[in-house]
Amino acid sequence: MPFTTIVTTLREPLSTVHAICNEPSTPRRGGFRNRLKYDTPARRRLVDFIESHNWARTATYAELSAETGLYASDSTIGRLLKKEGFRRCVTHPKPWLTQRQRQEQLAFTHQVSSWTIEDWFKIIWTDKSAMHRGGHQHVFVTQRPHKQFHPHCLQSRLRNIPHTMIWACFAGVEKGPLVFWNKQEWGNITAQGFQDHIYPSLKNFYEYYNREYYMYINAPQPFDPTPSIIQMDGAPAHRARSTKARFAADQIRLLHWPPNSPDLNPIEALWKMMKEQIAQRRNRPRTEEQMQQAIQEEWDKITQEDLYRLVASMRQRVRDVIVAGGGITKW
Repeated sequence: MPFTTIVTTLREPLSTVHAICNEPSTPRRGGFRNRLKYDTPARRRLVDFIESHNWARTATYAELSAETGLYASDSTIGRLLKKEGFRRCVTHPKPWLTQRQRQEQLAFTHQVSSWTIEDWFKIIWTDKSAMHRGGHQHVFVTQRPHKQFHPHCLQSRLRNIPHTMIWACFAGVEKGPLVFWNKQEWGNITAQGFQDHIYPSLKNFYEYYNREYYMYINAPQPFDPTPSIIQMDGAPAHRARSTKARFAADQIRLLHWPPNSPDLNPIEALWKMMKEQIAQRRNRPRTEEQMQQAIQEEWDKITQEDLYRLVASMRQRVRDVIVAGGGITKW
């Protein structure tokens, strides 16, 4: 549209119309005197917004800039927050803990606080995990360092994302079986499904490890024919009466495990390691077959040194949970 038409319509001087139409879309900042200033009140406005809106902790710098009216670049927002003691980091995928769950976790850690590494070698660690196809996307959060395990700075565990479900176990420095759960044929993991498709593999590993256990602790002779204790979380398939009766019939001991306590289960570290390795692949697996192959390859790469290091960390894990009052820890 010609400038003369705008002048006639708006009845503004030609010089004014020309200046407005030719100025850049963002404010010109060339020079110290024309530079936008972000003083302490501006920083406080940014901090107050983050601390008063829970969703703002996971908002991008661009969203924070627009919501607070600062309209600054990402690097500028980052510098302002850094001056206020904030940092941008990856959220920890942790479960929400109720007060009762914290108390149960704290009571358990007090009971096992005197356990030695030989005691922890008796435990067969089990768990299932969902390996998301296409990689695991990180969620970033804006927080102060001492707030990293604050409930609003944690990432809830995502569900209903295309994934490959697996189950595995290990004890001491021995890896157990790796089971791929065939949901199309087996459905969800029910008590009957667990007993049909997982329990046989777990029982075989239990019997094998009972024979091998005393070799690790250099015991002269077995003083307990069934030293191993199986750890399982509180999934419905594990709590079912029929499942417990199956273990009891085979004289297999179960460890009383507090609910919602992945920080105490070292196998969680294996899942994290495997997921990171798969996500770093140049060609990420997209199909079920590709994902199963990648998972098996990463499982095979886990060494005895990796497993020993995880079992050896149990005493520190227990101490950290006690210090946290049964709450979330770095593990």
